[in-house]
Order: sequence, then C-alpha cells, then structure tokens
Amino acid sequence: MSISLTLLGTGTPSPLVHRGGSSYLVRLDDQMLLFDCGPACVRRLLRKGICPTKIDTLFLTHLHYDHFVDYAYLVLVRWDQSVGKIPDLNVYGPSPAQRVSDRLFDEDGAFGPDLAARTEHPGSHFIYEMRGGVLPRERPRPRLTEVANGSQITLAGHHGRGRPCPDAAHVPGVPIRGRRQVHRIRPRHLAHRVADAPGTRRGRAAAHVPFRQRRSR
Repeated sequence: MSISLTLLGTGTPSPLVHRGGSSYLVRLDDQMLLFDCGPACVRRLLRKGICPTKIDTLFLTHLHYDHFVDYAYLVLVRWDQSVGKIPDLNVYGPSPAQRVSDRLFDEDGAFGPDLAARTEHPGSHFIYEMRGGVLPRERPRPRLTEVANGSQITLAGHHGRGRPCPDAAHVPGVPIRGRRQVHRIRPRHLAHRVADAPGTRRGRAAAHVPFRQRRSR
C-alpha cells in the first residue's frame, strides 16, 4: 500500500492571500481522497496539476464554511469537465450534509437555474455533444453518505473508522465525539511546509503558527 499527503490549504476563517482554507489530499494507491474543501481548494488542486475529475471521494470533517465552501465548486467543475464519463463524487460527512447538498443541486436549489440551462437548453446540448457528451445530460448528484461517531467506511479494500474524542466540546455541524484533539498540540509543534503561495517570508514554513509567533531572520 502506498500513501501520500498533500496539504492544499491550512488556513483559518481569517482570509489571507497566501493561505488557502483547510483541505488535504491523500493519495491511497490509485485513489485520490480529499479531506475538506475550504476556500481555494479547487485552485490549489489545479496548481498541483490535478484535475478535479481525478478526485474519487470527499470527506467533510464538519460543516463550517472554512472547511467546505468549495464543495459546490468542486462538484460542479468535476461534473462539467467530465461530460458524463465518470461516476458522481462520493461524499462522506456529518448530518445535515445531505440537506445542505440538496439545497445546492436540487431543481429548486441554489444552482437550480444554472443546472437547468446546462441540461435543458439546446445551445448547451450542442456544446455538450461537441465535447463528447451523450444526451440526455444528467444533473450532478453527489453520492453522499452521512456518518456519525464510530462509522466504518471501506474504500476499495481499505477500511477505516472514525476515532471518537470524548472530551471535545460540541459545536453545531460537528459530531460531538468526532473532533480532533488539537488542544493538546502546542502551536510551536505545528510548523511544517505546505502548498501555500510563493513569496511569503521564510519560504512556505510555519503555516499553522500564528503570525505573532513567527520571527524573520
């Protein structure tokens, strides 16, 4: 088994030019798994030379905007660029992830008018067929599975289980026992190299360390 991790973004809700939102790419053998898709996630994938159509599965750790605001963008770009030649995205996340997804992609959802035009308009049909698509064109329907504490997931022979954290405080949209125990990690231990934009001080190091703790040399 081969596995690698790419930190696409390690930012916080505070918007910064040189840091993307939380998003982590895991390559597990021939699978590409995405954990969270915060702001700039899709752009960071493209910068790494990875087309969104290559992403097999998305895991949403929780439903805070800085961890999944690029969800709609990822689903729509993946759907549009694949012209019906790949399965819909597999998505795992906590409740109410299904309701959130439905309100984005259903006929009366946020992207309902856009999807209606792309799947029903003759001009869109022409372009779709020119790109290799076959009518009728289906809407994107992410295959979403809501998970809870201790849920078990098997992906192509790889088995995983959520690890509970009994002492984590409950936050809406976050499983009460499913949050990482980040409170036990000191900030100075969190510095590492990430896929942030070039031109920042000291290369691309210490992305997780608050600015007040960084010192230029």
